[in-house]
Amino acid sequence: MSARPDADDGRRDGHVSTTAARGVCDLVSGPLRTWERLGTSESMAWMLAGRQVIVVQSGPAAFLPNGVIAPASTIGPLTALPGSGVVGHGHIDVGRTRLDVVRWWDPVPQLPVVAPIVVAERVVELSRLVSPVEDAGLSVALTTAIPADIHRAGAALLGMGEGLIPEGDDVLVGSLAALRLLGPALRAPAAHRLLAELAGAVLGGAGMATSALAASLLHHAHAGAVAAPLGKLLVALAGGGGVAEALAGLVANGPTSGTAMVTGVLASAGCLVGVPA
Repeated sequence: MSARPDADDGRRDGHVSTTAARGVCDLVSGPLRTWERLGTSESMAWMLAGRQVIVVQSGPAAFLPNGVIAPASTIGPLTALPGSGVVGHGHIDVGRTRLDVVRWWDPVPQLPVVAPIVVAERVVELSRLVSPVEDAGLSVALTTAIPADIHRAGAALLGMGEGLIPEGDDVLVGSLAALRLLGPALRAPAAHRLLAELAGAVLGGAGMATSALAASLLHHAHAGAVAAPLGKLLVALAGGGGVAEALAGLVANGPTSGTAMVTGVLASAGCLVGVPA
């Protein structure tokens, strides 16, 4: 049974100060509403509140664009999280603990205007450091800019693979984010059209074709909001920091997921600067 939104039930063990992504600011700071647990792992619990997914993370965290960071020592095992609770008015109630969001981070990395040659050199460097996963023809479709091929590749990747966030969705997250963020940095007019085509192929059907968590990350990526390690890689491609170091940080949070996101980044970045896949 759903929890009834309530300002305070008087039975909590304590308050914990947390940090959250601005991607959930409206949800956390807004009116009280009920969240329903969708799933848990050792380091994450993801919940649905209205039409938004919010993720409570503990331990080593990738700072997801819809994440709230709470040390495991303060809230206990996330697998023991109740089935529902309340979010709003600046806090999230998880069982007998209230998570008070006191700091926010911006999941949209700021990329400077950059010359195509700079990005091209770094794309080549990145491509030599990884072995891309299957992209269902996305890199070729973006390069040729044929709408039907972009739609076909995007639809094929949606929900493709196993895991909490299927590999195909990670490819799409990397590709959408690179188009959204590197496009303006490069002043590449084609990026807007390619982003619109790819988003049109995947966002509308994401809720039915993949998990709620993966679908939420696709929507955030389309808005340029990404997990911190992916943001650092995109900044590195624009000349801010080392590519190898940023790549290491990304794959450290999940080698399979990280490589899939890099595959999507290379597909989009490569087509924008003329580096063939």
